Amino acid sequence: MRQAWNLAAPHTWPATLIPVALGELYCVAHQYALSLSTAIALTAACLAMQAAVNTLNDYFDFVKGTDKPEDRVAADDAVLVYGQVPPRQALLLGIFFLAVAAVIAIPRLLQAGIVPVEIGVIGAITVLLYSGGKMPISYLPFGEVVSGVVMGGGIPLGIIAVVTGRWEVQVLFWAVPVIIGISLIMMTNNTCDVERDRRSGRKTLPVILGRARARHWYRRLVALWLFTLAVCGTVYMGAGTLVMGLGLWLLGKKFFIRMFTASLTATERLQQMRTVVGANLLCGIAYTGILGVVVLGGALHG
Repeated sequence: MRQAWNLAAPHTWPATLIPVALGELYCVAHQYALSLSTAIALTAACLAMQAAVNTLNDYFDFVKGTDKPEDRVAADDAVLVYGQVPPRQALLLGIFFLAVAAVIAIPRLLQAGIVPVEIGVIGAITVLLYSGGKMPISYLPFGEVVSGVVMGGGIPLGIIAVVTGRWEVQVLFWAVPVIIGISLIMMTNNTCDVERDRRSGRKTLPVILGRARARHWYRRLVALWLFTLAVCGTVYMGAGTLVMGLGLWLLGKKFFIRMFTASLTATERLQQMRTVVGANLLCGIAYTGILGVVVLGGALHG
């Protein structure tokens, strides 16, 4: 049970919960009929989908020989390398998580019409292609973009479509900081793993750029992330942006300094992954939290 929990990788779930919260806040802000039961069900389905991604990624990395003990992979980040879980059981567990997500989501998707079904099918196919196949998306130069857009943008789109039955691409403007933050998680991992990925035949963006140039663009992406937080915060929150900015400065200063000065080497991978995940969690809570106060406050006064 413990190893199944590690395969699901709950420490990565904030990357799902934040876009879920964003989509649900968007519904509240536009006075869409989002019930509490639907909100809970969609959150659970998204978490099950994330657990499937994590488990299947672990499985395919193991069978392809990408994860090895000498690569300094964390024990809870490569369960099949260090644990006693048979690979077939990990594969079945990943499929089980997908099935759970489908059982929870499909009844609500069907009630809402074709649009949420389309988004759900795109999401499921992306999950399978991200880790599986001869050349998974995670092995290619656009893995960062796909993970950021599908999670940071696709999840809010899907939630809104379940409630409204429509494509509402406007939410992507709300989601820009979330998309960039999630992309940074992938870029941190891939830049730290340049040598390992090159040996295993991966063609990730940092492998193509090389660590020095990847580190340069990584710092630019961090700056862009903070800039979009400020811009989107000002547009959607007004004075609430000051609260968010002060809170991020007081609580997240050490995270941002580490990201701007990160060496992004294999030996520091675990610390730097903790840093980028922690920064995402902090920024996500601040962004959606203050946005939630603004949205709910407006709904109550409306």
